[in-house]
Amino acid sequence: MRCTKCGFPVNINWKYCPNCGKKIFRSDFLSEFDRMCQEVLEEIQGSQLMNSKIKKIKEPKSSIIINGFDTIYEFYLPNINQDKINIRKVGESLELRAVKNDTLFFKIVKAPSNAYISEKEYNNGVFRVIVKGK
Repeated sequence: MRCTKCGFPVNINWKYCPNCGKKIFRSDFLSEFDRMCQEVLEEIQGSQLMNSKIKKIKEPKSSIIINGFDTIYEFYLPNINQDKINIRKVGESLELRAVKNDTLFFKIVKAPSNAYISEKEYNNGVFRVIVKGK
């Protein structure tokens, strides 16, 4: 996310922008997340992920494990058909989308810009993605 005043990259846990000093409000991030969710909903209308009308958006729980040059991302998506899970690398992030009934599970996590997705698997409700640096 970026500071709403100067555009400097900031963290949701920071109290002030280190570049311009503007106070950072959690609501600034939530509105940005809502905007991204709306864009995603518009983008997937009619796509193969859609099997019904999306009525709600949830952010799945996740964890990140650093293992040498590999970064392992685990997303907790119980009882979701693997065909309904999509992950893609976008700039310095991974974007996860998964659909179950009328719910879209959506999450963006930071990833190294020079990395690529090398493996992905879904087992026992956990979608695991291994990202390797170049």
